[in-house]
Amino acid sequence: MAENPYKIMFVPSDWHSEAEDMGSKIKFWCHPPDDPQSRWLFKFPKPLTGEHWAEKIAEQICSIMGIEHARVELAEFSTHRGTMTKNFVKRNSFLVHGNQILKFFVADYNTRKTYKQTKHTLGNILNSIERFTSSRDELFTTHQKLAEYLVLDALIGNTDRHHENWGLLMRFENNSFSYRVAPSFDHASSLGRELRDSKRHQLLSSSHVENYAKKGRGAIYWAEVDARCQNPIQLINLALSNPEFKDPFRLALDKIVNLNPELIQLVVRRVPNSWMTSLERRFAVELLKYNLNELYKLRLWTCELYI
Repeated sequence: MAENPYKIMFVPSDWHSEAEDMGSKIKFWCHPPDDPQSRWLFKFPKPLTGEHWAEKIAEQICSIMGIEHARVELAEFSTHRGTMTKNFVKRNSFLVHGNQILKFFVADYNTRKTYKQTKHTLGNILNSIERFTSSRDELFTTHQKLAEYLVLDALIGNTDRHHENWGLLMRFENNSFSYRVAPSFDHASSLGRELRDSKRHQLLSSSHVENYAKKGRGAIYWAEVDARCQNPIQLINLALSNPEFKDPFRLALDKIVNLNPELIQLVVRRVPNSWMTSLERRFAVELLKYNLNELYKLRLWTCELYI
């Protein structure tokens, strides 16, 4: 049996509130009666994928690493398994997504083009965020927080950090606006959640988990002229090699020191047995271990540069 398994929220039909149209997944908002002031988003995984367990594992890794994130619970609605994500937008605040930010600062930015959006580059993201900052310290802190989210993506193999999967929380009070980076959210497209077990068996038996990790593409470009998005780990590597970005990314890499292979295995083991096959567990663990090792190599390299 799973060791200390994660709890499962059971969602009655009378919790259903309103549908959520943003994004490609079917989902709806609901209000648990024992916590009427909160809103939770139930999300159905894409058929024949492990998006629900991937979301929960990613959330637990965020907790261990100390990365601000949305709370996620495994959930069941009727006969359907999915996840419940707690709304992190507080009263008097609102979430501004990345595409809404970039359209003001990047020429001809197409806010509706979620994929193959070549203007969704790391430089454009960080430079646009700079327009909201009032001091160098505030800018550095903001860049570091975003860098932490991208280190997380590299670790879990998240391929879906498109321009609606990051943003700023804005607040208006005392006749002025304040902002902060929104918690990291929507990590379902990770950990090989789309693979069939036959493919997982093939990759594991041939020691080709490394190949799978290297082929993965995120949703952030390095340059607008690039033909495709960067691999999440390669994006970290490029950022560390750039004088403009290297310092916040170097500090963001320190977040991985709280992780080790034993903790990774424990996080994955806690998913209830009926929610994951043994091959899904093995592949998720091996992918996390490989990516963690690659990130440690980058961290060691950056430490050597500063000696």
